[in-house]
Amino acid sequence: SGKAIQQRQSISDVGSFIYHDRQRIADERCACNINELIPYIYDTQRMVTIMGRDSKPIMQMINDPSQPDSDITMGKYGITVSVGPATETKRTLAAEQMMAFVNAIPGAAQGVMDLITEAQDWPKADEFARRFRLLLPPGTIAEDDLTDQEKQVMAQNQEKQQLEQQLQMAMAKAELSDKEAQANLRTAQANLALAQAYKAESDANARRADVEGKNKDREVGHTLTALDQHNDTIEGDQKFAIALADQQHKRAKEKTQLELAADKQIHDQQIARANEKFQSEQSENGEQT
Repeated sequence: SGKAIQQRQSISDVGSFIYHDRQRIADERCACNINELIPYIYDTQRMVTIMGRDSKPIMQMINDPSQPDSDITMGKYGITVSVGPATETKRTLAAEQMMAFVNAIPGAAQGVMDLITEAQDWPKADEFARRFRLLLPPGTIAEDDLTDQEKQVMAQNQEKQQLEQQLQMAMAKAELSDKEAQANLRTAQANLALAQAYKAESDANARRADVEGKNKDREVGHTLTALDQHNDTIEGDQKFAIALADQQHKRAKEKTQLELAADKQIHDQQIARANEKFQSEQSENGEQT
């Protein structure tokens, strides 16, 4: 396996350590000589290629009179020489250790996926890393480490997320209003059922009274009439309450639909304006380039 091969190579490196150590001493002596000659060779303003903090080459102006910190002829500099595995071996080990770290702490993967992808030996790994970097929350990466295009894309993504959150809140509010209206309708229906049960019970009592006392037909008739009128009044009130609740439910639902449509239209307009702005800026950047 790959780990067994690496362990065997490590054992052989221990046996030949003296040669690497002597090479380090020679490289350090050579670097000291070069360091002493830098103020005499690089004594004018010029653009040079240096290695950045991320081990990537960048162009840097030196000995610029407008920037006193760029004068390399002033001061003294130290030399550090280290001998270790080859770049390819270090890259492979770093990628394996990163994957082991993510497997041990899965929750940390979301915030370091750009670094893990950048360490992989894939075709277009840098493009993978760039796209993951655009998905990071604002503030995760310092603004100085972002390009102008990445800043624009991250700002647009943040604005889009805010609009989506507002739309979700509006939909949740509309759903809550609809549930309240449905609850009111169920309450009205329950009251109607209770009134109908009361009317049925009253009718049964009236019929029982009519069977038991035929001599009181007139009095029972008046009683039934009064009960019917009373029940009709109650039933009319309940039907009116149901109709009113149903009307309120329809109005609330229509209002909710109008609000959702308005919010969606505003959201689409804002997204369209953001896309137009981004396309115009891209066009201007392309023309400037």
